[in-house]
Amino acid sequence: VTVSVLYWWSFEPTTGSLPAAMRLKAIVIDGFKSYAHRQELGDLDPHFNAITGLNGSGKSNIFDAICFVMGISNLKKVRAEDPSELIYKNGHAGIQRASVTIEFANDDPRTAPTGYPCEQFATITVSRQILTGGRQKFFLNGKVSDQSKVKQFFHAVSLNVDNPHFLVLQGTVHKLVNMRPQEILGMLEEAAGTRVFDARRRNAENMMLGKERKVKQLNETLDTEIGPMLLQMKDAQDAYAKYVAIVDGLEAQRKFRTAHAFWEAQRRLDQAAASRADLGAQLKTAQATLQQLPAMRKDAEAREEDTQLKMRGPQERLRIAEEDSSRLRKEKMAAATRVKAAKKQIETLVKQRDTVTKEQQQVAEKLASFAQSSEDRQEAFRKLAEERDDADADVTKLKESLRLQRSGVRAGLGGMTLEEEHASLKREILRCEEG
Repeated sequence: VTVSVLYWWSFEPTTGSLPAAMRLKAIVIDGFKSYAHRQELGDLDPHFNAITGLNGSGKSNIFDAICFVMGISNLKKVRAEDPSELIYKNGHAGIQRASVTIEFANDDPRTAPTGYPCEQFATITVSRQILTGGRQKFFLNGKVSDQSKVKQFFHAVSLNVDNPHFLVLQGTVHKLVNMRPQEILGMLEEAAGTRVFDARRRNAENMMLGKERKVKQLNETLDTEIGPMLLQMKDAQDAYAKYVAIVDGLEAQRKFRTAHAFWEAQRRLDQAAASRADLGAQLKTAQATLQQLPAMRKDAEAREEDTQLKMRGPQERLRIAEEDSSRLRKEKMAAATRVKAAKKQIETLVKQRDTVTKEQQQVAEKLASFAQSSEDRQEAFRKLAEERDDADADVTKLKESLRLQRSGVRAGLGGMTLEEEHASLKREILRCEEG
C-alpha cells in the first residue's frame, strides 16, 4: 500500500493551529487519464487531507486532476509530456475530451476569496476542459473564464498553482523528511502562500529601483537642462519687467498726448463756435440778398427777351427756312423710298396674280375633265368647285389690293413736288432779306 497526502496549508493568526480553510467539497473527473467515464467524489469530509490505495488504483491521477483544474501550466507536474496524454488513452478510445471540476465549500468568511462573499457564493466551482488537439477552456462558477483569472482566484487564497507545495505527492515524503531546515521553511512558506507575496515584494522592489533610477535621471535633467533654462527664464523675466516699465512709460506719454490733443480740440471748438456766430450774421445778410434775387432775375429775363426780340429778323427766318428745306429733303427721300417699295409690292402682286390665274386655269381644266366622269366623282367635283370659288375670292382680293396700291402711288406722286417746295422756300427767304 502506498500513500499520497493532500494538505491545505493555512494557519490561524492567533493560535497557529490549522483552521477549517476553504475546504474541498467535491471532485468530478470525466475522461481524464485513467478515468474514462464520469467519476464524482462528493461530500468529502472537512478534515479530508490524504488519499491512500494500492499501486495503480488511480490515486495519483486524482492529484494530477486537481493540479490540472487549478491551472498548472507545467505538464511535467502532472506527469505528462503532451496535452493529449491527459485524455483517456490519448483520445483513441472514442473519448475526445477530458474535464475536471472541483467544488469548494465557501462557508468561512475568514478564508473567502476577494469578491466571493459567503452570503452570495456558498460554493465555488472551478472547471477545466481539454480537447484533442490541445484546445482547452476554463470555467469559474459555470462561466467561461481564462487561465490568468483562475490563477488569480487561487492566489487570493494563498495557493500557488505553478509550484504546488500544498500537495505532497507520492514519492515526495522521503524527500520532505530529508530536506534541510531552510528548504522546509521555503516549502512551508510556499504552502502558506507567503511566497506569492515574496514575488510581489520583489516586483515592488524592482519597480522601486526603476522609479529611483527615473528620479535620478529626472534630477540630472533638472541640474543639466532645467536649471540653465530657469536661469535663462529669469533673465528673460528681468528683460520682460524692463519691457513692461518701458511700455508703461510710453502709455503715460500717450495718455498725456491724448489729453493735450483733447484740450487743443476743445479750443478749436470754441473758436469754431465764435466763427459760427459770425457766419450766422453773414447768412442772414445773404438770405436777404437771396430774397431779392427773384425780382432781379425777372428784370434780367425781361431785358433778355427784349434783346432777343430786337435781334430776331431775317437771319432767324433764314435759319427756319433752311431747317424746313432740310426737313423737306428728308421727306422727299422717304417718299422716294416708299414709291420704290410700292413698285416692288406691285410686282409681287402681279406675280401672285399670274400664279392665281394659272391655278384657276388648272382648276378649270380639272373641272372640265371631271365633268365627264361618273356619279362617284360628283363629290370630288363639288370639292373642286369650292376650291375654285376660294381661288376666285383670292383673285378678287388681290385685284382690290392692287387697285388700292396703285391709287396710293398716284396720290403720293400728285401735288407739289419737293423741288417746287424748296424753290418756294428760297424765294420766301430772299423776300425776307430784301424786306
